[in-house]
Amino acid sequence: MKSILTGAEFFRNEKSDRKINSVLIENGKIEALFYDEKSLPSGIKKINLKDKFVTAGCVDSHTHSFEGGLYAMGSNLCEVKSVSEVLEKMKGECREDFVFAYSYDENKVAEKRFPTREELDSVFPDKPVLLRRIDGHSCVINSFAASKIDKLSRKSSDWNGLLTKEENDVAAHWFHKSLPDEMILKAYKRAEKSAIEAGLTSVHAMVGDADMSLTHFKIIQKYLSDFDVKYKLYPQSFNISEAEKTDCGRIGGCILADGSIGSKTAALFKPYKDSDERGILYQTDEFWYEFIKKSHLKNMQVAVHAIGDRAIDQILRQYEKVHEKYPKKIIHQIIHCELTREDHIRRMAEAGVAVAVQPMFDGLWGQKNGFYEKKLGVETAARMNLFKDMVNAGILVCGSSDWYITTLDIRKQLSALMNHNKESQRFTFSEALKLYTENPAKLIGKSDTAGRIKVGYDADFTVFSKSPLNTDIEKDVKIDGVFASGKFLKA
Repeated sequence: MKSILTGAEFFRNEKSDRKINSVLIENGKIEALFYDEKSLPSGIKKINLKDKFVTAGCVDSHTHSFEGGLYAMGSNLCEVKSVSEVLEKMKGECREDFVFAYSYDENKVAEKRFPTREELDSVFPDKPVLLRRIDGHSCVINSFAASKIDKLSRKSSDWNGLLTKEENDVAAHWFHKSLPDEMILKAYKRAEKSAIEAGLTSVHAMVGDADMSLTHFKIIQKYLSDFDVKYKLYPQSFNISEAEKTDCGRIGGCILADGSIGSKTAALFKPYKDSDERGILYQTDEFWYEFIKKSHLKNMQVAVHAIGDRAIDQILRQYEKVHEKYPKKIIHQIIHCELTREDHIRRMAEAGVAVAVQPMFDGLWGQKNGFYEKKLGVETAARMNLFKDMVNAGILVCGSSDWYITTLDIRKQLSALMNHNKESQRFTFSEALKLYTENPAKLIGKSDTAGRIKVGYDADFTVFSKSPLNTDIEKDVKIDGVFASGKFLKA
């Protein structure tokens, strides 16, 4: 199947290439670039993009696509102002036998608290309810759900329904594992729709319970060809033998070295502001060394969630030890990598460690007197999300949303990089785009076939309504759709 894209402004080689008139696509690949309309071959379907702005297809390098698609069928609580509004919204939007709500921030509601178990029971007495905090590290469930979960069924009668740390994971994974196969695939289809609307041609999806189970991995892997958006699956588990059987060549994702800043479980060297707490290291150095070593020797790329500087230091030390003793050309990852020291950035570059970062974290929480400063203090917050320093040091930095935690919208992600709260960390459009095109291709070993508009490369494109180069990409530019392997998918 051949087609010709014409009439667009193509952005390639770090600039708008106005010399290119058209792009020939054949069998999902870029077959040719044309500089003269007169030289176009005849008899091939032409797609006039009518002055749209076209880049290589954008990739989100760290998502919880299953949860994001699932919760998108529930209630988004990011804008609610009171507990009563939460309950009203959830009741009005409930369409399934399982009730999900996400992006809740107790600091934004008038009561400054979570809904209680009893309040959820009053609306949903006979359906299981899962309400997740914005960072995913805390949740509230109702009594009906608790009665179905063995580890939680014997909670005391005065328990308010709030779960943190391991219990949070127990509850969330019970919900996910309880769903029928058709509901799982429905969630991924909803996630695909969200990705297309966000301007993405591919997403890296974490699949597994972050412990020893790959949950529904075999199901989604079996049906991957049913999706147009390209899912890159991560066996999110410590189960090396099962991960190896998937033939993905990777393991991990949000397997946790620490927790989150909002829950004060991200592991820090210095205490949280106005507190003696320094967070939690979830595993020992010995555990991580053995896990990383065994995965490395099986030629699997390892990805580990580490937010605080103490957790980043712990994981980085194990990567360094393994690479020194068993040299291989494997790019291991640190996911999030929010609070770094200067030596961490230098050492990650030297060890060839990649990072999957979330620019929207800075956009949401990095302002003066914002969330980071309130939780960490001004001095510590100044070391958060130093993306430009990482790039300048030579680290392979890949952009991502951590969706469902923040939006998939590529415009907002790029805007967050271009308008970083620290002026020294701001990117140009061209620099920001690399984190979503060329760099993800390098991460998965596809730099010679993906991530650029070049002959022989995948025909993956993101189509913007107009050029974002001299305007506000978030406010003034829309996503018209994407081409995935040459197929147009309308937003």
